[in-house]
Amino acid sequence: MKKLIILIASLFMITGCSQKSADNSENKENTETATSASITQEAVDSISVTEVSASLLATEAETEAEIENLPAWQSAYREELYNFINSDKYNADEACFSIYDINNDDIPELFISKGTYHLARNKVYTFTDCLIDLGEYGSEGFCQFYPNKNTLCSWYMGQGENHGKYCRLNNDGSISELIYFYDNSGREWDTTVYKINDVEMTKEEYNAAKEEYRDIDNCISLGRDLKLSKEVVDGVFNGASDWKECYKKFLYGLMTAVENYFRFSIYDVTGDGIPELFISNSCARADSCKIYTFKNNLFYIDSKGSYGDLRFSPKQNLFEDECSVQGAHSIGYDKLDENYIFQKEMHFFENAGAAATEEELRYEINHEDVSPEEFKNTYEEYRAIDDFISLGRDYAFTKENIQRALE
Repeated sequence: MKKLIILIASLFMITGCSQKSADNSENKENTETATSASITQEAVDSISVTEVSASLLATEAETEAEIENLPAWQSAYREELYNFINSDKYNADEACFSIYDINNDDIPELFISKGTYHLARNKVYTFTDCLIDLGEYGSEGFCQFYPNKNTLCSWYMGQGENHGKYCRLNNDGSISELIYFYDNSGREWDTTVYKINDVEMTKEEYNAAKEEYRDIDNCISLGRDLKLSKEVVDGVFNGASDWKECYKKFLYGLMTAVENYFRFSIYDVTGDGIPELFISNSCARADSCKIYTFKNNLFYIDSKGSYGDLRFSPKQNLFEDECSVQGAHSIGYDKLDENYIFQKEMHFFENAGAAATEEELRYEINHEDVSPEEFKNTYEEYRAIDDFISLGRDYAFTKENIQRALE
């Protein structure tokens, strides 16, 4: 309605200015005056206030209808995020959110992160028949989820102490605390203690107990995947019924929050006819690709790769995730299963560029020590795969590119 008022006011201004222009041009030749007045009047007459009003009202009605027709869980999450944006806790430069289904009911959970400071925890919500507040988890703005273990980890580290818990979300919306852990191994001045559920034990027993609930090869960080703004929120919870419309609305929403170096790709890695969406923040070494698909709504899979790039072999159905830091080199080859969870096929690690002595030199395959020869032979088998394609940086974030990618 505000747009309508502005447009009507603009029409009166045009008419007024046209009249003033005509009044001030009395000394000009009559032919010029007549021509100018004719053109101006035709321009004004061509704009129908009724048509403008109908168009704007139709657009507003369409937007309101889209919001009203959202699935109940999307509407509830959208409202909760809008409430947070309108609260005094909201910092536009720091606030982020994630969506991820941690109990496999096809309705993702909502993770809201206020910032990245040490005590910043995630507000986590689920939805059954209504919105359910699960409490606060994690620290430094994120928490961790292990999809192969179906466990959510919440922890805090400070002053040499490390404590937290592993939880599991049930389909009725309740959350079960599986174990509580504590150690003070960072307090060099104190006697080291390891506890599970307040029962003291050895370091080996402690690590073994935690290992049951975590998976070092598949850990997803949640809370800070998307900048929290109204435009991004509307892009995520868009109610679209097909993947093209869903991706388009999502990418349009992201356009308000991305920088010039953001890119995206669209490619079907599962062969089901619905391509996945890959979003790259930059070419920085630490930046991976965020991967989404469509399962009746936008579905977040994981974040993989480095330098803003993720490599995929269509023939082998393999993803290559490589990282080199200060002389240490790791590379993983994973497959995406039918539940959109990455499963390890082969992981390599060597630190030949960092080891100062022979004793420090390590060659590993799937976290097991191997000889340099075994490492080299196995590694070269995978490096010989010749059909890898790069995903994440095909298109810059422009409206034209979004339309072209989704044709």
